Amino acid sequence: MEDKMNEYLQEEVNEPTEETFKITWFSFLSHPIKTLEAWGLQRVSWYFIIIISITAGFSRLLSQFSTKSFGEILELSQILFITVLFGPISGLIFLMLSTLFAWGIGKIFRGKATFNQILNLNILASFPLFLFLPIWVIYIYVFGLDLFKEEVFPSIDSLKKVPLYLLLSFLETLIYCWSVLVFVIGFCKINQFKKAKIFFYSFTSLFLILLFGILIFSSVELLTVKKSTIISDQNNQAYELLEKEEYDEALVLLDSILEKESENDTALANKGWILLETGRYEEAVKLYKKSLEIEPNDTSEYIFLGNAYYGLGKYEEAIDTYKEVPKIGVNKDNAIVYYQLGVSYYDLENYADSIFNFNQYLKFIPYDLDAYWYLVYAYEYSGNLKLTLEYLDKLIAIDPSISGPIYKGDLLSYYGNYSEALAVYEEVIENFPQFPDGYYGKAQILSVYNQPNESVSYLHEAYKIDPSYTEYVIEDPMFDSIRETQVMKEFLSHYATTDINMY
Repeated sequence: MEDKMNEYLQEEVNEPTEETFKITWFSFLSHPIKTLEAWGLQRVSWYFIIIISITAGFSRLLSQFSTKSFGEILELSQILFITVLFGPISGLIFLMLSTLFAWGIGKIFRGKATFNQILNLNILASFPLFLFLPIWVIYIYVFGLDLFKEEVFPSIDSLKKVPLYLLLSFLETLIYCWSVLVFVIGFCKINQFKKAKIFFYSFTSLFLILLFGILIFSSVELLTVKKSTIISDQNNQAYELLEKEEYDEALVLLDSILEKESENDTALANKGWILLETGRYEEAVKLYKKSLEIEPNDTSEYIFLGNAYYGLGKYEEAIDTYKEVPKIGVNKDNAIVYYQLGVSYYDLENYADSIFNFNQYLKFIPYDLDAYWYLVYAYEYSGNLKLTLEYLDKLIAIDPSISGPIYKGDLLSYYGNYSEALAVYEEVIENFPQFPDGYYGKAQILSVYNQPNESVSYLHEAYKIDPSYTEYVIEDPMFDSIRETQVMKEFLSHYATTDINMY
């Protein structure tokens, strides 16, 4: 066989017959080396150069447009138009430059191939690239403009398209490797390399191994990233549904995520939130315990777990859970833990610890009215009127509405500070004349001062705004001192008559 090959190499075949050409053309798979040698001795036709230029240039430009994300600035029709217009030119330029480069490398290693032989070889090696055309047709048909964008798979369901994308990428790589092998084998043969061919074969082998390694790595990365992106999108969708209180739909999405990734902490947190919102506290406790096994230092998970215990009425367990947060670290984002601790201690009537935690909370969130109200109640139930009034004044400074002043007036009245209470009610009447509270409060104080006419006149003002306020007079002990007076009896009689007429 070697002798026959040597005899073939020694033949000077410059212009093969048509029959020889056909044999050479169709015998590449069965006699690749002989075909390469025969092809290298033929005179190249411009017909083949144009065809290869169009094919290679078209594929190369599309690859570049895809790599550089031209789909972000161009429409698909524009990309195809530019490819058709400039593909042949770019293919021809690349064909000639690559041939020149290969011929130069051959000369450096003292090869015997001529430029024309390298050009012939380059054309032959480029013929597998014709198979790129149907691949690109499928690419464009399936993926459209998305193929030329940074994110090839923008939709949730696009994970189904990934296997096709990877298959086409693998076929592309396989065809490219076929073309490279054809060229390298022919390059070494027509240059009649002996020692140098080991270098070229080794270099090509390493290059192809690296190429397939990159393909495998990028495929795994693509699947991982796409799967992660899809799950992230589903989590976002679930969160949006959760905010709209569409809990059933959100749970379906979250359960589908947890089927794929049982330890997806975001999905667990979102599901836990739904369980809390729907009062499924026992399930929430189990879920957040599992979540904390995954992320043991997640302060928000401790807060949610504490909330689940609180929902079950297990205040001690809630407090023990909340206390884990300060051990990790409290900041403005998780300062709510002090609020929750304050509420839990308040419900246990441990007002000292409740007050401490609400004050800690206000260091981070200084204008939370609910926290101030809890402090007012906690100080009041602790019997500390001075601090109760002090925090009421702070609350009133933040919230100019009627609720704070009225509570202050009622509190002062309850503890017998009638003159101060009266001043507060008069201020309420001045600032909030459209509400009955100030008139009613002043009527109470005037009743205590045994001024029935003045007291009833303010009751009339309260009654005009809200008739239901008169009902309180019947049971209110602060009106006992004037209850038997003529003016009060007339007022109550007028109320009863009006009440009957109303119905």
